[in-house]
Amino acid sequence: MRSVLLPSNQTSYVLNLMESIEPGESWGLGSAGFSSVAFKGGWGPEPSGYLVRQSGIIDPGSSRGAVVAIVALAPSFAAGTEMLTETATWLNRHLKLTARPSTDCSTE
Repeated sequence: MRSVLLPSNQTSYVLNLMESIEPGESWGLGSAGFSSVAFKGGWGPEPSGYLVRQSGIIDPGSSRGAVVAIVALAPSFAAGTEMLTETATWLNRHLKLTARPSTDCSTE
């Protein structure tokens, strides 16, 4: 039997937070045209530029889901978010999600 990281009610809570995005923060995975995506991101200045990062789940809750992390070191926040959006858009065009057999999970 395979274990899961969180009980289903806690997993639902985390996914709900990841799907609750402020409109101004819907760059990257949030603006690439995925039918269903849950994500969060972070950003901040670095000595050599501006680090912009995002991680998420494409098609969360399905047997076809995929986990994604995108990171860019750019000259500015705007340039970084543009790079993440371009990468996520490319991924949306080229990613072929295939259903996998369901696995049994327990929280014990």
